[in-house]
Amino acid sequence: MGSGNFDPSLAKYKAPKQAESICVVELFDQFMEYKRRKVEEGTFAKYLAFQKQIANFFKNKAAISISERMAENFCEHLAKTLKLEPITV
Repeated sequence: MGSGNFDPSLAKYKAPKQAESICVVELFDQFMEYKRRKVEEGTFAKYLAFQKQIANFFKNKAAISISERMAENFCEHLAKTLKLEPITV
């Protein structure tokens, strides 16, 4: 207070608001948009196919709610559904 740094509204002392929630599919869409001009066409085509798998598995789940176990379940789902090798998954 003596230095003139006191905020009488107390806004500066409150915890910041949480970031807006985004679903897994939207997050992957943003990732794809970022990667669109940075990867080869074949790689981007694989991302497009992967996008469908993400949408089918996670539906409208918030990205922040995805646990490590859920991510592992998704990997297992990919391995079984698409018959992919572990290194590919």
